[in-house]
Amino acid sequence: MVSHDGLEVIIRLEAHRERAIGAVLLVLGLALAGGALMKIPREHVQVAQADTDRPASAQPRPDASNPSRAPGEAEPGGVRPTTPAPEPARPQAAPGQTTGSAPLTTQERPPQTGQPLPPAPAEKVAPPLDTK
Repeated sequence: MVSHDGLEVIIRLEAHRERAIGAVLLVLGLALAGGALMKIPREHVQVAQADTDRPASAQPRPDASNPSRAPGEAEPGGVRPTTPAPEPARPQAAPGQTTGSAPLTTQERPPQTGQPLPPAPAEKVAPPLDTK
């Protein structure tokens, strides 16, 4: 039979052993994570940041030497001038030509097969509930 002092020694030894196993597992986990991070190839990362030299709403000034690039003069109550004139994103190949397919004619449609669906049944309505 183990004395009372011997039991405390055994408990202390078990606690010490458990702490040592925990520390070893922690070190192994950190080493494994570090090794995995070292194998990841480091690529050049470009971080997109705002230009801090000027406010975000500021736009570059037009070239005074090139009048074709300068915006038109604004007139109160008038239509906003656009210089140069806007163009469509996808211009048509020839004037009056449209894109897309024409609707199918009766001869081009596939034949109708089977019977059409029967009409939907009428709604069933229960008699009104009696109020008490």
